Amino acid sequence: MLYDDIIRLICAEILDGPGDYLAIQSNLLSLGLASRMFLNPALDALWNRLESIEPLLLVLPETALVNGKKMFLRPIAPSSWVRLHFYTSRVREFCSDWELPAVHDSVYAYLCQGRPIFPKLRTLELHHHLCTSDSVTLFLTPSLRVVSWPMEEGDASSDLGPSLAVLVSKSPRLRSLTLTEYTYSGLSLSLRRLCALEYLSARCPYDLEVNFVQAIAVLPKLTNLDLTLPAGVLDYTGVESGFPSLTKIVLRGSSSDTRRFLAVARPPLQALFIDWTFDPVMDQSPGQADIAAITHLLPSFPFLRELLIDGEALLLLPTDLDELQLWSIFEPLLELKRLEYLFYQIPLPVSDQKTVRIASAFPHLKGLCLYHSAGGLSSLESLAHFARHCPDLKTLRYPIELQTANPSTMFPRTLSPHPLHTFETKGEPSVMNAPAIALGLYQIFPNLVVVGGWDVAIGGNSSWRLVNEILRNRNRHLEK
Repeated sequence: MLYDDIIRLICAEILDGPGDYLAIQSNLLSLGLASRMFLNPALDALWNRLESIEPLLLVLPETALVNGKKMFLRPIAPSSWVRLHFYTSRVREFCSDWELPAVHDSVYAYLCQGRPIFPKLRTLELHHHLCTSDSVTLFLTPSLRVVSWPMEEGDASSDLGPSLAVLVSKSPRLRSLTLTEYTYSGLSLSLRRLCALEYLSARCPYDLEVNFVQAIAVLPKLTNLDLTLPAGVLDYTGVESGFPSLTKIVLRGSSSDTRRFLAVARPPLQALFIDWTFDPVMDQSPGQADIAAITHLLPSFPFLRELLIDGEALLLLPTDLDELQLWSIFEPLLELKRLEYLFYQIPLPVSDQKTVRIASAFPHLKGLCLYHSAGGLSSLESLAHFARHCPDLKTLRYPIELQTANPSTMFPRTLSPHPLHTFETKGEPSVMNAPAIALGLYQIFPNLVVVGGWDVAIGGNSSWRLVNEILRNRNRHLEK
């Protein structure tokens, strides 16, 4: 005898299986009609996700199409309410379709009568046209846990603050909230009431209130923050003891605002992603002193496992910075001994000696990406330090000198084959030294699957193809 949970797994497989939307819906319907035992699980799968309320109006005889839009012509009968709730009680996700539904605005207000129409809704993603106070009430229920408000960016002058206040009052147990580029009056007050919030994405920098940081710093369960910083607006007074649970931050903004945030916030961070933009106050990209001030703050987060430093503004650093200045920006990161993933887009001089320091500083490294070299390059032989000091490294993007590879060099082997499977470097070898590079890489990293150059043009007779072919042939030979 099939149990209910097994039947639900079967329905989930059909829902996620191949085929077009109508065929999948037809298969689920056929399964549900085959036996009473299958009916409820099949209906739950069919109605699990909605992209419009139009399918619900099809079960109500009180609606009709007027001037191209569905609307009510008479009050909903009690029996129709029962039929409607039979389906809406199965909806767990409501994600607005990109196109405006052919539904009159009065329908949303009318359906808000009585008890919540979606009593078990957990995920809500609405477009701007449904985020008004009249429409949004239809979807609000205490069961909500994930909300995107609204899904798309739009007119920053549109104030969705009143709608957000209604959301918080009706669904106070939210765990995830995404706010896009609109105005939210009373935002700080609304956020303070979300004591169960774990994830917050606020990409609405234009009208963030001065006390915004104080409001989110007291949220006891906030672990993941994605924040676009407004220029010189936020007040950080009293934030030093805030963010008790924050482990991941994504910061977008100018170097000055990023530095101010990191200087006062001391959460137990494990992941930090920094995306620098132009400083709108100074009307310039960050300078060496700005970036160095931030990287020197990073050792105060000793539990960091992931660090990403990105941003197009970094490419506009002064070109006259010498190797010593560029290295002084990076050097504080060597204190982050727990790092597992490092993505670093600031130009960095790499020599054999510096490669030793980088490899030995991060014994737990699983992924390393250094995008822009400056000054001299390290040798192919220096990669052996990563094999020796970083036993868990899986992916490596590191600038090396390609033209001096020595095919006769024998590299010291580790006790077990190193697990690195992907390696990229800057530039492209010549056809003449491609075999030497393939041999050298294989000796250091025998499990390599993909090698290449990240700035090599697509197409043409790439020497990296030859390197990859040599490695594949060697691996096939060993397998035999």
